Amino acid sequence: MARRAAKHLAAANEDAQSSIRRSHASMAASCFAALFLAETGVNLAPLLAMKWSQELAASLQHASVARQKFREVKYRGGGSEVTFTVSLCFMPKLKRYLALREYLVQDADCDALFLVIGRSAQQRQLVGLPPHFLVQLYRRLDTFGIVLPRVSARQWRAARQDWAVSNHGPVVAARLMGHSLATALRSYSNGTDAAHKAEMGAFLASVEKTVLKPGDDPAGSIRSAVGVCIEFHKPAPIAASVTVQPDCRSTEGCLFCERYRVHADATDIRKLLGCRHCVRLVSRRADSIEQYDRSFGAVLRRVDFLLNELRGRDAALVDQIEHDVDIEGNLDAFWSARLDQLYELGVA
Repeated sequence: MARRAAKHLAAANEDAQSSIRRSHASMAASCFAALFLAETGVNLAPLLAMKWSQELAASLQHASVARQKFREVKYRGGGSEVTFTVSLCFMPKLKRYLALREYLVQDADCDALFLVIGRSAQQRQLVGLPPHFLVQLYRRLDTFGIVLPRVSARQWRAARQDWAVSNHGPVVAARLMGHSLATALRSYSNGTDAAHKAEMGAFLASVEKTVLKPGDDPAGSIRSAVGVCIEFHKPAPIAASVTVQPDCRSTEGCLFCERYRVHADATDIRKLLGCRHCVRLVSRRADSIEQYDRSFGAVLRRVDFLLNELRGRDAALVDQIEHDVDIEGNLDAFWSARLDQLYELGVA
């Protein structure tokens, strides 16, 4: 028996298109399709309908920047335009999959982007990915002793949506997920209701004096990374219930200080958006929801509250700068330098 197995193994090694090689390649293709679902959060139907074309390989070399660390891939396949957004680190995996697909296809006539070997007697026959491919994949992995949680395509999309909103905010999440901003906003929540209510009370009590008209510079005030301080080195909390205590050595602490002010102008709006951008990047390092809310959630809620107040004064200006910061990556000088530091430290 051992001799026969060795003979079959030698024959398979000599044949680049042996049935066992192609069977394993087919399973690898299914594994990548699952990874693609998790990476993009695309719905199952569009995934199954994606077509391959010669343009795809070329488009990977010239993928447009959706935002920092993300690339938007566009190409025409099957007579229609195909668009999806992936992280920069996923691009090499996508290129390797295309090489795997080329190996499977050979000269076969199959234009599906995601494909597997059919269960017919002819092991070289290719078919498009079946709707229940995840179920089949999990079962086959079970036979190798690899038991994974049964995550459906819908659950992958929900998880991707939650991650995108938590780490990049509703605006970027909407673009990454390919849906409306309203849909992303419905998923935007951090912390407990009790904490939100306590914070909101403190925010509302201080907002009237916090937001200044453009050009209104109180005597003795100094510029800060998030706005203006009217009495430096004299921090005082906006309320007893604030989660973050004001500290003149902490940029984020300024947001919860009685001495903090922000102008309803382009300069200070960009500062707040730059702050939010950087905090979101660092927040994904949190080990738990509790740590996230304790360390980052309160700051993000405070910034969003202030931005909503500023939006009430000039919605078009806030929306324009929000797009410029979150989508185009144009932060002001201070937060741009901070962002570079975060990348150098490997925490963003």
